[in-house]
Amino acid sequence: MVAYNKNKDGYYRASIITGYTTDGKQKRVTVRSKKLVDFKEKLRAAEQMQKQGYDFDSRNITVLDWADQWLETYKKPHVRGHCFETYEINIRLHINPLIGHIKMINVMPYMLQEVLNEQKGKSKSNTEKIKFCLKQMFKRAYLNGITVKDISMDLILPETTEGSRRPLTTAEREAFIKMADNHRSGLWVMMMLYCGLRPEETVALMWNDISFIEGKETMTISRAVEWIKGRAQIKGVKGKDQKKGKETQRTIPIAPPLVEKLKETTHRGLYVFTPEQSDGMLTNTNLRRMWKSFKRDVDIAMGATVYRNEIIEHALSEEVTPYYLRHTCCTDWFEMGLDLKMVQYLMGHADIKTTANIYIHFTERSVAKAGDIIRGHFEARDRQGTN
Repeated sequence: MVAYNKNKDGYYRASIITGYTTDGKQKRVTVRSKKLVDFKEKLRAAEQMQKQGYDFDSRNITVLDWADQWLETYKKPHVRGHCFETYEINIRLHINPLIGHIKMINVMPYMLQEVLNEQKGKSKSNTEKIKFCLKQMFKRAYLNGITVKDISMDLILPETTEGSRRPLTTAEREAFIKMADNHRSGLWVMMMLYCGLRPEETVALMWNDISFIEGKETMTISRAVEWIKGRAQIKGVKGKDQKKGKETQRTIPIAPPLVEKLKETTHRGLYVFTPEQSDGMLTNTNLRRMWKSFKRDVDIAMGATVYRNEIIEHALSEEVTPYYLRHTCCTDWFEMGLDLKMVQYLMGHADIKTTANIYIHFTERSVAKAGDIIRGHFEARDRQGTN
């Protein structure tokens, strides 16, 4: 323990060298307390922090301060814009409101757990992202000497809900196809339903990506977009042959109903889908409005109750999103007899487990359908036997 003394004011005092300035002057931190027991405890703690490489200059840095620094230093230069935006949103909405005001050196493990506990019952996917963000932030803080240890190592995910997608029901599919015939967003919907495109792939699709060779019509998917502050930015598409730093593409046969629809469509520019007022790419707002309009019209066509232009009782499940159309397409390909590897390629899944999970749902549905057929056969035979 370093030397200490008792001042005239009754306080015990000691000074610890914590480093040196650029011009060679000593940097010191002072420990003081009126009670000798408390003073010795504080002094031991300070000496231990010094041995562990703690940066005493950072003792006033708050979680909010460090989060900003961490984003700028470790994320902005190294991740895509959409990914950066996800980090920033989760910090701003879920981390800073709870612990942003606390100094980094005072953050306790239970505080990080409380941040996660606030997500109980919410999306599992986003909760995992918040956990990952916390772990990376506090690991980097430890490596930079801002904290004396990594306090994020044993975080536990609370109970969350895992989002699930399903194919459209027969009634939903019929209503979607019928509405697509005349709705201004019909071609866009059919592109996802018949070719399994992701919404962000439809935005980047160009006319020169489509081959209209009769009987062999295909489209090549080599681009998608990510949303940066609502605006689309082009990125590559990752497929089943993805390697580090390498993007891939896939070629998809176009279903006959979609071929006719494409041939009837006026070319307004490079892109297949454009805003009403320009020939550029769709924005995120355009996409949301297209889906909202189409889904509302399908809902009403299926029998939704409308009062003063507001739907008060839905006929179409509110959970349906554009990704349900892609899921439906994947299931249709399995029903047509395409094998797992081919469907993985057509869907552009980087991991075959994703395709396999959809196949499991397809198999369960097929078994249920087979069960209905078998039971129906025996019920019909029993009825014949009683006649």
